[in-house]
Amino acid sequence: MANRDQQIELWLLEEDEDILEGTPCSDDEESDHLEVQGENTDSEEDGDHDLGEFELNQTFASSASPAHVFTDEDEVPLSNLFYQGVDNTRWLKEQVRARRLMRQHNIVRVQSGPREIAKTKATSLDCLSLFLDDEIVAMITDSTNKRILIEQNKYSRDRDAKITDELEIKGLMGILYLCGSVKSGRENILQLFDAKKGTGMEAVYLTMNVQRHWVFQQDSAPAHRAKSSQDWLAAR
Repeated sequence: MANRDQQIELWLLEEDEDILEGTPCSDDEESDHLEVQGENTDSEEDGDHDLGEFELNQTFASSASPAHVFTDEDEVPLSNLFYQGVDNTRWLKEQVRARRLMRQHNIVRVQSGPREIAKTKATSLDCLSLFLDDEIVAMITDSTNKRILIEQNKYSRDRDAKITDELEIKGLMGILYLCGSVKSGRENILQLFDAKKGTGMEAVYLTMNVQRHWVFQQDSAPAHRAKSSQDWLAAR
């Protein structure tokens, strides 16, 4: 029985020691700790520091351990934290830690992809019809025919200045889209329609010849002057 009482006393003593080790520091110790912290912080009266240096210090401090107290020996020159360009732009040498949680305004809740009637379109021509429908194509065809009738007497061959239709206008749009997709903006227009030397594109010169293409590229005089006054890179 005596051994049992001694064992209980030992257990109680061990529990008292654990409680003493876990007790918070006294008010005096806490005030001393705060005084040490206050000596190492920047004074509010120092307003001459650069904003960029302040942000770099905050970045460096956030990457350190939260339990570490910085001293004079821990101070690192700012030149060791970033590279400085010729225009005084500062680049951090180490990548800033990425945020674990995505910000609310960066969360995309809208599902990507086609919607409504666009889901039923399967071919490239059907997709193009969503932007250039039959009404727009008919309007372009009508305006083009009016211009062709004005310029028709300037051509010796009737087939080069004949009245166009909606099918040919769609072919012209296809040529323009194709030339843009292959980045042929700096090439000579004659090379795209050349079927003999091998520089042309088959889809282009099989749709129309270069003489027919020039008919559609002619612009009216008032429209040309209006473009030239606003666009300095336009042909004059």
